[in-house]
Amino acid sequence: MPRNIQVCMTDLMVQLIEEVVSLSDETLALILEQLKKSTDDPCYIMSLEVCNSCFDTLQRRVCQYFSDALIAVSHSNGSEEETEELQKAHEIIHRVQSVVPNLLLNVLPQLEEEMKVDDYKVRCMATETVGDMFAEKNTTMFQRYPGVWKTWVGRHNDKSVQLRIKWLEKSKFVYINHSHVVPELNACFKEKILDPDEKVRATVCRVISELGNHHIVHDLDKAVLEQIAERSKDKKSSVRKEAMSALGKIYNTAFPQISDGDRQVKEKLGWIPEALFSAMYTDDPSATATLESTMNQYLLTYIEDDKERTERLVLILGSFGSRAKSAFRAYIHKQRGAMSAIQFFIKACEPTEEDQEMEVDGEETTSNASRNLETIVKHVSVSFADPARLSSALKRFFDVQADNKPLLELLETVTNAGSEYKQIIEAKNLLIEKLADALPGSTDVLEPLLTRVAPIVLNKTIIPHLLEMLEPSRSRRRTVQNPKALVAQELLKDMASLFPTMYESHVYRLIQGITDTNAVIVDNSLDLLAQISKSKVTMDVYDSDVLNKMASFINQGNLTQARNASIILSNMYAFDICENVIQSALGGLSVEDSSLSHMLVTLSEFTLYIPERVAQHMETLTDFIEKELLNTPTEGDVDATSIDEVSLWKSYEDLDDRSHAKLAGLQLLVNYLISSVEFGAEDLLTERVFNILWALLDTTCDTAFTNKQSVPESSHLRLAAAQSMIKLTHMPAYQNRLNVSQFEHLALTIQDDCYQVRYGFAETIMKGIPVNQVHMRYLSVLFLVAHEIEGNLLKQINYFIKKRSLKQYDSSAAIETSFVQLLHILAHHPDFTIATEDLIVFTQYFEFYLSCIATQDNVSFLYHVAQKVKSSKDMVSNELSQNSYVLSDLASVLIKRKCEDASWPLNVYPTRIRLQSKLYRSLPSGAVQTETLKKSYLPTPFLTWLDENYHPRKGGEKRSSATSTTASKRNRTN
Repeated sequence: MPRNIQVCMTDLMVQLIEEVVSLSDETLALILEQLKKSTDDPCYIMSLEVCNSCFDTLQRRVCQYFSDALIAVSHSNGSEEETEELQKAHEIIHRVQSVVPNLLLNVLPQLEEEMKVDDYKVRCMATETVGDMFAEKNTTMFQRYPGVWKTWVGRHNDKSVQLRIKWLEKSKFVYINHSHVVPELNACFKEKILDPDEKVRATVCRVISELGNHHIVHDLDKAVLEQIAERSKDKKSSVRKEAMSALGKIYNTAFPQISDGDRQVKEKLGWIPEALFSAMYTDDPSATATLESTMNQYLLTYIEDDKERTERLVLILGSFGSRAKSAFRAYIHKQRGAMSAIQFFIKACEPTEEDQEMEVDGEETTSNASRNLETIVKHVSVSFADPARLSSALKRFFDVQADNKPLLELLETVTNAGSEYKQIIEAKNLLIEKLADALPGSTDVLEPLLTRVAPIVLNKTIIPHLLEMLEPSRSRRRTVQNPKALVAQELLKDMASLFPTMYESHVYRLIQGITDTNAVIVDNSLDLLAQISKSKVTMDVYDSDVLNKMASFINQGNLTQARNASIILSNMYAFDICENVIQSALGGLSVEDSSLSHMLVTLSEFTLYIPERVAQHMETLTDFIEKELLNTPTEGDVDATSIDEVSLWKSYEDLDDRSHAKLAGLQLLVNYLISSVEFGAEDLLTERVFNILWALLDTTCDTAFTNKQSVPESSHLRLAAAQSMIKLTHMPAYQNRLNVSQFEHLALTIQDDCYQVRYGFAETIMKGIPVNQVHMRYLSVLFLVAHEIEGNLLKQINYFIKKRSLKQYDSSAAIETSFVQLLHILAHHPDFTIATEDLIVFTQYFEFYLSCIATQDNVSFLYHVAQKVKSSKDMVSNELSQNSYVLSDLASVLIKRKCEDASWPLNVYPTRIRLQSKLYRSLPSGAVQTETLKKSYLPTPFLTWLDENYHPRKGGEKRSSATSTTASKRNRTN
């Protein structure tokens, strides 16, 4: 349409509007609808000019038009047609506000009222429309309609979940375009992150991740991000997923700035990976799987360049504190375990000769692989969020892979630690694609498994670049000052320990490293070679210079170098060199020899890896260690007049050479017993070694001080003896070397005067129980820390008991074993008496036990076990049976009181149980048993104290002052 015609027609319409008394709704709607067209459309241009020319005339009519539309809906039955009309009106309002805001002077207050009405559709429509209007970049609505803004902001607390979600989605654009309202919206985000509804919490996490890097860095409160980090541990999986995804996206976007050293960005966002890894401590399979997905998708996203990927990993791990480092190690340990399990699954899928025989005597047989399949699948599935679905999917995979060989081949590639990074990525993507066709409906449950078992984060391709980071630059004297080098060193050690096969193509480089002139490179090469040699990774070395260099570390290097060189040589089967070292060591055995510790460290490794080479010399070595070395005192602090003036512990590095030699000698004897199981050590030698261990265990700090010997040395030897005892007696060959009394004596190590001994002993138990390297009965020992003055150890044990150990065992069996064992240990405890002050102390043990174990579901069982003890006699010492009866009554009273305090029912336990026969045997039925059960063995003064002072402790609560003040002596922590 020619422009002159447009002008004439516009002028005509303006005059008509100004002259006419009333303007029909149809005409007004027609004019306003043209504003929805494109800006170059003649109809749009003419309508815009009309509205601008006579906005003062149209204001009232526009207001009336929209008022009529709202009233019509309020009096209607809410039909779809009427709702569409109202939606159409709101769209027009939005458009008019964008181009002719003066026309809506009296309309915006109507929208404000719409946001307050009860009708959800109207309220939601108005909130969305107003949100869109406030989101426009050049709007003046904030200044002109502050009341509308206030009402719109208030919708973030609307009673409707869906409206709160829609408000959040609209708020994103307001946030991006109007920095002056950021503080107000930040406050709203903080509230919605804690919203009662999971959908709202998930939405706010997603919305914040979409704000853009600039606004997140410069506008968003760090507290908001920290709250999102807390949501990564939310009880609802949908919230956890969105929270982790949000933080991952934010970190991934900002990573270039973080890696460039931007302080502001690093301060604002650099902590995100560490916060994400705190989810590992929830012990929730779903949270762990989400973290693994976030790690692969965002933190360590696909990067083809190996060096760039390595540097990114090192930078992330370099930002970790000790807690996050432990979580990362748990993460890769979990991956290693899953990879091992899936390798068994792959073997089960491979046909064997037995599988070829389908019938024997007319009956179908089942192969070993098929019989084991159920066990393998259960083991793989149990650590994931939906074990039933994953188990079903794996069985379906087993069924279809026989006719689809590429599936199994791809799975092998994905889970092979020797595969290249790019190989794994391609194989994983292709496998998921094929699984979608072969196993429809199963990819969503199999993908988390593939993410866990694929060695993508730690891959063989990063090893060369990690090794480069260890090499000191010419301008740097000491690599240890380089944080990247420290992280690289830790990573290389972890990889050598968990995935030694990744080093197969790098062995030659490490071997060359031991001949380097730089001491740091030498030490790192030795350390890594020692670690991977334990796994029997092939290390064919025929260079005599290299072999002689390794042998020289034994005589001329430090203790660590000597130990590592010994491990390498023994696992390389360099028997000639090893034999020469053995003969040289035996010829120079002397307590005064300055190289004694080196020789014994070397021999201790030889006894572990090549025991047959040392076996013929064991009597000589045992005589020397027992009669000469351990009997030669190491002088203590001669100036100290009391034990309180003496340090109970020193780090291993700060001990003198003689102490190092004693520890190495003890390790030699223990290593020989461990390695000689296959061919059997002589009973006499075994007896001697155990006697040595018991003697060291009985040498307390007080004993060492009284004898003017080194107290720190005695603490190290005591801890080593206790740990060795646990390790040896877990082996079938030596299980009979630890009877009940000896076990309970060993258990008291957890109450040692020296904190480091207590901690080391407890740590050995906590690390060993989950992997079946320590017997479940040691769980009872952990409850002896009830009076521990070091809060960190108490918290760690509390966490372990509640979150880790009992999950892996049948609940009732674990509870019974630990409860009965604890009661028996306490009955034989050297500090036990029936004096009131002592019973107050022993109350704390049961209080701690109940705070960790007792639930509404098991209190009846616990009470039944306590009563069962009272109807039994002590099989270790019949004379001490009464101690058990006192403790049984004490436990029963505390259980009753806990039930009363928690309003738990204490029902009769319906099932008969039998106690461990080595601890208790039931009294014969009759008068004696009846009398024992009826009698109360708790003294009256103690019962009086209990009534007046005792209040059941809740989990995690500190003990009362009454019990803490009477706790047994153990106030030294160093």
